[in-house]
Amino acid sequence: MDDRGITYKAHLALTWQPTTTDLSKPDSQIDEHNHVCLQQALLLDELTNTASEELKSEHSDTIRLEKKLDLVFSLLRTLITHQQQQLPHTDCQISYRHLEWKDAKAQSVNVGDGLEVSINIHPLTIQPMRLYGKVTEAGASSIMIDFGLHAYPWQDLLEKYLFLQHRRQIAAQRHR
Repeated sequence: MDDRGITYKAHLALTWQPTTTDLSKPDSQIDEHNHVCLQQALLLDELTNTASEELKSEHSDTIRLEKKLDLVFSLLRTLITHQQQQLPHTDCQISYRHLEWKDAKAQSVNVGDGLEVSINIHPLTIQPMRLYGKVTEAGASSIMIDFGLHAYPWQDLLEKYLFLQHRRQIAAQRHR
């Protein structure tokens, strides 16, 4: 943990572009899109993690089947309505308020610029989340954005996902 709270470090698919979007106004379409992306990421994470407590219950087979079917329908709907983007992968660090990543084009942005970032938060998700933020740091090889001061409707899902990934990273380091 650092001064940004719980963070998740990973090599994820990410791309960015400048934006003039007003970050002080919520966008319900983007919020719904990100909410669905995070729900899919959490479900994929849960299904690929066999240690889930819920899946150890007496109804585990039924629960697993229902969750898998929900995920399949959600992913099929996404595939039908959207073209899958192939995003370049980069090292990044994400918290509930910030996103930092390595990029050779970091010199092309300035502190205070608005950016739209597309990021596949989980390696198996089909469509990327769309995050908007202002550049708070732009070094020779990395960029950091702040998502802003207002709360977004999917913040709880993001915090839950980040906490789970952070906890797994700590456990993996202890087993080395």
